[in-house]
Amino acid sequence: MEEIEDLEKVSAAFLRTAKALLRSLVESKFHPTPPTDATSLDSLPELPPIGPEQEDRLWQFLNSQGVRLERLERFGVGWIDHPQRMGDRVAQQGFSAEILRKSHLFADRRLAGRLIGPIQTPSGRIVSFWARQIGSPAETPLYLYWRPDWKTKVPAVWLPTALLRGGRKKGLLVVEDIWEALLLQMHGFFRTVALGESGQPILPKRLAQFARLQVPSLTVLLNQTEDFPTRLAQLRADYQKGGWKFRLWLLPPDRMGSYFSPAELVRHQGPEALQNLLVSQRIAVERAQTALPAPHWPKPDPSPNTGSSGNFNTDSSEKESWPSKDGGPHRADLPKICPVHHCPETDCFCFD
Repeated sequence: MEEIEDLEKVSAAFLRTAKALLRSLVESKFHPTPPTDATSLDSLPELPPIGPEQEDRLWQFLNSQGVRLERLERFGVGWIDHPQRMGDRVAQQGFSAEILRKSHLFADRRLAGRLIGPIQTPSGRIVSFWARQIGSPAETPLYLYWRPDWKTKVPAVWLPTALLRGGRKKGLLVVEDIWEALLLQMHGFFRTVALGESGQPILPKRLAQFARLQVPSLTVLLNQTEDFPTRLAQLRADYQKGGWKFRLWLLPPDRMGSYFSPAELVRHQGPEALQNLLVSQRIAVERAQTALPAPHWPKPDPSPNTGSSGNFNTDSSEKESWPSKDGGPHRADLPKICPVHHCPETDCFCFD
């Protein structure tokens, strides 16, 4: 058999097609009433419901992507939108108020975009996934955010979930795509956050927002795009110019071999492969063996957060101290609570 050229690119294209199929399958099952608000997102097309066979294909796809179905319900994944509008849309799809209360539907008020779903699990939880494209598959991948200047306000997606495990005393694992950060969290890398877009440069403004979190370090795992050497060099240069008070650990993407992203490596080789790769590069990243606890938020703490500050370092030859194995964050490391909206500071712009 003749060898297929650019097999990695073909695989990536197939994955993109599969994700588009996933979105179309679920959107055809749940079709919300078009919003009347002129600022709302475009309405989804009204399509007939899908049958059990197609629904099985959906869960088979999630499983093939490395999603731990038994852990899926432990993550606060819901319709990313304004909470009231989100609730209204889900109710329009036939979910009763009682079901919504029992499902603990989660809204991240930093963002406003459309998710795949929602899907109700057998135990009654409602879950959804980020839609990589809005509209026809031919369109460029589009991410819709609540504010146009979100990158200067919020450095990454999934921050509340990540900060619940280790607070500000431990570093963050930074990947590019929202879907992939969720997958890594499901496999025990609970300190993973997502930049939101693949192949984009990490600008100094984004680094400044990470610095405000006062975490000791960032471990950045870029995808293996064609221009990754340029992006990696630019990120290293911006970090050195900025004099940030956190360590920056960089894993060259080509160390992942033929895999495009960290999550793809985990899907094919398991989470231990990623952890072993990081250890081989003298990068310490904690991976838990237990499932993520149900989301909960602490009461307001009047005392300010004073996180740790690490040394300036982009050389992975110096090993960072291994994180402790305590069961959860100290109270002083948990997010501050907004006194107006009673939400964590990572969800609110009142702290800007």
